[in-house]
Amino acid sequence: TLQLAINRDGVVRGNYSDGLSEDLKQVEGGLDEETQRVAITFVDNRNVVAEMGIYNLTEDVLTMLIHKGPDQTEQRGLIRLQDENSDSK
Repeated sequence: TLQLAINRDGVVRGNYSDGLSEDLKQVEGGLDEETQRVAITFVDNRNVVAEMGIYNLTEDVLTMLIHKGPDQTEQRGLIRLQDENSDSK
């Protein structure tokens, strides 16, 4: 599960939790206003960077790029999970 929040200055913070291992990792990053791309990285592993469009984060299904070091990139999908206790996204 990936939870992200972005402030008015384009600073992104959040958490990634692995449901299998119950491991919780902090992520941080930012918005490039010119390209409208968001990049985030794990606080404890700067070699992995996830990148996606800011608009795509408003969608229920999106694709993002995962960069592992300088030479390896792969696509991953994200699906928005609805909070069953909330009427909003």
